[in-house]
Amino acid sequence: MREFASLLKQYIKSSGLSLNTIVEDIKEMGYSMSKSYLSNLQNDKADPPDPYICAALAKVTGNDPKALIMASFNQDIPDHFKDFLSDVYINKDDIPDFEYQSDGKTKKFFLETYWKELSTPPEKALFNVYRPIPLLDKVYPGATFYDNDIIGEYYVDRVLIRGVNGFALKVYDDSMSLDNITHGDTVVAVKTNDWDETDLLVVSINNQPAIITRLQQDLEFSGGYIVRPSNPKYPLRFVDNKSIDIIGVVIYAESGKCFIEALN
Repeated sequence: MREFASLLKQYIKSSGLSLNTIVEDIKEMGYSMSKSYLSNLQNDKADPPDPYICAALAKVTGNDPKALIMASFNQDIPDHFKDFLSDVYINKDDIPDFEYQSDGKTKKFFLETYWKELSTPPEKALFNVYRPIPLLDKVYPGATFYDNDIIGEYYVDRVLIRGVNGFALKVYDDSMSLDNITHGDTVVAVKTNDWDETDLLVVSINNQPAIITRLQQDLEFSGGYIVRPSNPKYPLRFVDNKSIDIIGVVIYAESGKCFIEALN
């Protein structure tokens, strides 16, 4: 098991919290995460998320965010970025509080440089920390879309969607407002068949443009799902299997929260 997954598993175990509770607490901080994704993270079946999510996970479990962030960087930061910082990069256990005694530089510089890159327009970035994915106005069954559905490119930390096909989608309703996803936001989703009832999904119903929602298997009437918005103003509804297409799972949503808030 790699360093990040091992440390995260320790954090979760020491907290005494269930995965469901952690997911709910993460949501309270303004970030969206599914139980299945969190489970994959701690079992080393998924690559580490971006620093925002690492910091939030550490705070929720009552542990050190810096250590978890460094663990994610140690295995996932691009090699050329490591080379650039090789003069100040040492094992985190060698010097207390991430300080470098030799030249006064600190690992804070390492982290701040990466954060700065994430907030820099991609065309001006010094390092290859971004991956462009299509930003869509609409998406249809089978993750299909048309030329006029593409409204641009959306740049995300490449660690977030490493090894998977992803897309960004604009949100035009408030049906998932209790998940901190509202009109005008953008969600990042990945195409996958691996999901559960806690996941936020990109779903097309009756071949219409996809929406963001949760699904629950209808136990009373087999062969269908209950569409479950988190906003109580939006009613639950039953949809049969033939009328629904599950396009992907939401792994990230804009929230307006800044990383420093997650660390404090």
